[in-house]
Amino acid sequence: MTDEIRYQQSQAPSDSFTVRDRLYNFLNGVYFQVFMMGVVCTDIGILLGHTGGDEGEDGSVIAVTMIILVIFLVEVLLKGAIYGPYLFVKDPFNLFDSVVVLLSFICTFAEATNVGLGVATLRTTRNVYKAVKVLRTVRSLRYLYKSLQGTSTGARKLVGRNKQRYVDLVNQFDLDLCYIDDKKRLIVMSVPAVGRLALFRNPIWEVVRFFETKHKNSYRIYNCCPEHPYPDKDFGAAIIKYNVQDHSPPTMESFVSFMNDAGKYIGSGEDGKTIAVHCRGGKGRSGSLCCAWLLYSKECATADKALAKFALSRTESRMVGSLQGVETPSQKRYIYQVEQLLLKQNLYWGDGPLSLPKAKKMRLKSLHLDMLFSDPAGMAKLGPIVCTVSVEGEMVFTSEPVLHEVLSNKVTFRLNDTEVSGDVQVSVYIKDRMKVEKVAKSGKEKGILFTFFFHSAFTSKGELSMKTKMIDKAVKNKKIKGTSMKKPYRMDGGLRLLFD
Repeated sequence: MTDEIRYQQSQAPSDSFTVRDRLYNFLNGVYFQVFMMGVVCTDIGILLGHTGGDEGEDGSVIAVTMIILVIFLVEVLLKGAIYGPYLFVKDPFNLFDSVVVLLSFICTFAEATNVGLGVATLRTTRNVYKAVKVLRTVRSLRYLYKSLQGTSTGARKLVGRNKQRYVDLVNQFDLDLCYIDDKKRLIVMSVPAVGRLALFRNPIWEVVRFFETKHKNSYRIYNCCPEHPYPDKDFGAAIIKYNVQDHSPPTMESFVSFMNDAGKYIGSGEDGKTIAVHCRGGKGRSGSLCCAWLLYSKECATADKALAKFALSRTESRMVGSLQGVETPSQKRYIYQVEQLLLKQNLYWGDGPLSLPKAKKMRLKSLHLDMLFSDPAGMAKLGPIVCTVSVEGEMVFTSEPVLHEVLSNKVTFRLNDTEVSGDVQVSVYIKDRMKVEKVAKSGKEKGILFTFFFHSAFTSKGELSMKTKMIDKAVKNKKIKGTSMKKPYRMDGGLRLLFD
């Protein structure tokens, strides 16, 4: 068995976790970590709260202490089984823990069974025990400090669910991060976090250490997470930022900029350079750019194959859960648009820079909702609904409210020949709940029912049609707040956007 474990699907020895894997996951799981926090706090309480003299400690205190020390011994033995002798003793803190726990166990056992000991021997044993108690206090306080500082991976593993993680026992990495392509040029990860967020996401200092250890002077990071800024100076590499709001796709300009910049940075691919992409959780926004790279580098021939490869690479297949791929319909739509762009220009990595597609001008006529609502009467009770149109993130039109047509489940919004081009977003809101925020997660704006994005260069025939499964937010079919409608949308419904 090697001393390095990476939970990468391509390196998984089997379809199930090994015993060593299971022990590692158990020891670093949130439930065991919380349990150990309780044990350590109890130990600290005993150590700081008991001032026993030569008479020794109370029998109940000794009994509880023995139980605590047995738990500590088991934890030390489990660590030894996971890391192996060489890696275990390589860490000085492991040696310190082992020695302190073992001495504490021996001294406590001697204290509990002092029958037959001479007075001098007994006093010597108790003096040693007091010294060991000081060391045990230091150990427990350090253990507690580590947990409070967020170095425990339990909470992060819980938040990351069944996402693929990078685990390296030699260098002590356990990060929500993985390689996507076969040649390890492309990394996806969750946001490098600072402050309290580091309790649940990759701590920035660990991400920096990973790149400086594994890819020193040969990496570049693409940041798609404007909502969680972090200091760039911590990294020894350039960080390219894209303003992409959560649950929305990158703009076509961002896609083209990313592919050109990444292709130029990696160059011929012979010098081992690596690119890393992240959003908040390392799935939707970053997955969109990763799929674009898979297409641009010709590692995947089609958008469907790129989406599948990303999802399989990002998912820990040995854990229960859904695929951790790109899910938002508009993000998928843009990946298909990138595929069309590459086919039309016939330019790929190494062929030269891509150009932005020509953004044709469109005059939006109307938006039709066809049998979209599962309970039209219940929807009508929410009041009038309106349609908004945004271009490049700026709202340019709001329709007249519609109410009575909702009852017939045949809704038409007149869009008054609104002229748009480039990246376009169309949304439908409950008028009385509507509150447009300058920065908000797409689909999370107050009062929004559903939304979708597209780029005007990839439209034709005067109509853009889509079923419910390709409409953002509606596809999830979740209960609308303040109503009894658990599934407000029909999966066989849809919409049509008419334009000139």
